[in-house]
Amino acid sequence: VNEEPTAIRVSQTVAPETVRVSKCVDTDLIIARMREWEAETDPDRQNEIQAELEAMMNDANVADIVRALPSELLETPFGLEVLKRWGRLDPKAALDWTMNETDDAVRREVLVEVSFQMAQADPAQAVALAERFDLGQGSGAVLENLAQQWADTDLPAAYSWALGQPAGEQRDELVGRVAFVWSHSEPAE
Repeated sequence: VNEEPTAIRVSQTVAPETVRVSKCVDTDLIIARMREWEAETDPDRQNEIQAELEAMMNDANVADIVRALPSELLETPFGLEVLKRWGRLDPKAALDWTMNETDDAVRREVLVEVSFQMAQADPAQAVALAERFDLGQGSGAVLENLAQQWADTDLPAAYSWALGQPAGEQRDELVGRVAFVWSHSEPAE
């Protein structure tokens, strides 16, 4: 694999999954392709550009791509995919990066992905992160999903926490998720 930045041109005769790139990718090329994708109106050409972008991204370069993209491109479909992938691969680095991100939508996307990754190892910590950054508000039922994962590992703690939330619709949702998990082991309760 060539370690030099690589410009990739995916032709119609080469399947995107056969294109291999190194960890060093020219981020200027990615930015240019993303802007081209946004301006393109032909769906077939958009698909070609999307395939090129996906071929340029790999686990080794995803953090560099995130750091190079301007905020407006991080909110594009490809930018959000890059953010989510980084959050899955390196939640700590992604979380650290969000502390300096000023775009609330971008920050939320990363925090949601990081919280779901944290929940696999420590759901209580993931719930704390979601509370700290107010991820329970808005669409997506982030806090409810995390509470359910927490209940899977520590039902009494998750139940106690859910009951301690302020009365209202969100608390009802949280208790409902915990009760759902509880119903698997003690349906009568």
